[in-house]
Amino acid sequence: MIDSTRGSDNPPIVMPDCDDCAQGGRGGLKLAFRMLPGSLIVALGLGIFAPVRAQDFSGLAQLDVAQSQVRDNSGALEVDLHLSQPIPFRVFTLDDPRRLVLDFREVDWRGATRAGLLNSDLASDLRFGALRPGWSRMVVDLAGPLLIETAGMTVNDSDGTAHVLVRLRRGGAAAFV
Repeated sequence: MIDSTRGSDNPPIVMPDCDDCAQGGRGGLKLAFRMLPGSLIVALGLGIFAPVRAQDFSGLAQLDVAQSQVRDNSGALEVDLHLSQPIPFRVFTLDDPRRLVLDFREVDWRGATRAGLLNSDLASDLRFGALRPGWSRMVVDLAGPLLIETAGMTVNDSDGTAHVLVRLRRGGAAAFV
């Protein structure tokens, strides 16, 4: 079990479950978040949602280890995860020590290693595993104060796989948390 809940006054914002986001229509499911003051993440539906039933948005997602990584990109930190299916998730930051936390409604991390996923100077460590029954967690220790710029999930229409991308930009220590 991973404990990364110390030192936070900011409650996480939970990824909307499928009943909240399945509106029908054309195009792929695209869920995104934007940064607001105080590192609060707010769910925004972008585009027109594909029809998705609640039972399609649950269960165990497999991590595609070959495509997933935590990396630096143009001065920002990106957590780029490819999953076998869409699942609800939430993302938030904590201080002392500074870290990014991603909770998922269950990911199978088999085959994933710290060395295989972590390729960043902006992140000092990475761990992942079971949080509690039905939930998985990834914790990225941050080398400095980074603010969540965007976080979202897109779903491939043709094969149903999901792509989670979280991007953090540098920020001042006072703006962190």
